[in-house]
Amino acid sequence: MEENGKDSGIVYHGPISSKVKKVKLLFLSTCCLLVSLGPVIAFMTSPEMNVILKGAVASSVIFLSASSTVALHWFVNPYVHKLRWQPGSDTFKVEMTSWLATYLPKIAH
Repeated sequence: MEENGKDSGIVYHGPISSKVKKVKLLFLSTCCLLVSLGPVIAFMTSPEMNVILKGAVASSVIFLSASSTVALHWFVNPYVHKLRWQPGSDTFKVEMTSWLATYLPKIAH
């Protein structure tokens, strides 16, 4: 649906959609990093610390990282990247970001 290098039928383009995508990618990458390296760091540091306490620290790091990523997705999930009118019909094609920061097309009537 491109004409002369521009998208045709775009009614709305989200002004901060690129920033939303970058923040989601930042949260996802830090979540993956902390989930994979958090337990390693917790168990490698402080050799005198109790193993149960180390497990609790590693679990807290994983929980906080995952919950902040989920909270961000829940908060920006309804944000519309593009709203495109479907010519000849009464439907709109809405692009929103998924939890992996990709654009998901949806149809709105």
